[in-house]
Amino acid sequence: MPITSSPPAALGTLPGLATSKTPLADAAALFLGASGAALITIGAICSTTGNNMGQALSGSRNLYALAECGDLPAFFGRVHPRFRTPANAVVVTSVVSLVLAVSGTFAVMAAASAITRLIVYLATCAATLRLRSPAAVTTVAPASFVVPFGPVIPLTAIAIAVTILAGVTAPQFYSVTAAIAAGAVLYLFATRAAAGQATVD
Repeated sequence: MPITSSPPAALGTLPGLATSKTPLADAAALFLGASGAALITIGAICSTTGNNMGQALSGSRNLYALAECGDLPAFFGRVHPRFRTPANAVVVTSVVSLVLAVSGTFAVMAAASAITRLIVYLATCAATLRLRSPAAVTTVAPASFVVPFGPVIPLTAIAIAVTILAGVTAPQFYSVTAAIAAGAVLYLFATRAAAGQATVD
């Protein structure tokens, strides 16, 4: 069954929901006719396009921030002289998104997106524990908000994320591992370039 989200209307009106590749449009065609199916399809295209554009823009800002901190090559931190946007990061993010979109199915892309988000959430929770350590207190500014119940919430979230990640398939694992490896290579390149620059200076 495709990884999609089907509202109660589709559950109650579409007999072959489990085998449908476009459940919302198929359900709309049954109780609204062809025009209803077309309307649902157009709405889905607009929604997906908007989401993809938003992800491309937000993802490029992540690359820019990492480059600005020296964790990625300076190439990703270039700001357009006229529009004041991270031009290289926007182009790279858009190209990668396009390649992924045309090279895989929606189900594969949705699963990969969910896995990468879980990894980010897991790292964030781990960072929360690290920043609460006595050693970190002397090196970072005091927190404006502290999660209650000590380490209980971060540890619970880490356990949930690890439990979900334990169920990934082999292709999903390999694809995410490849993405992490590519990021690690860029990080090593950036840190070595920074170290070489510091030695010259």
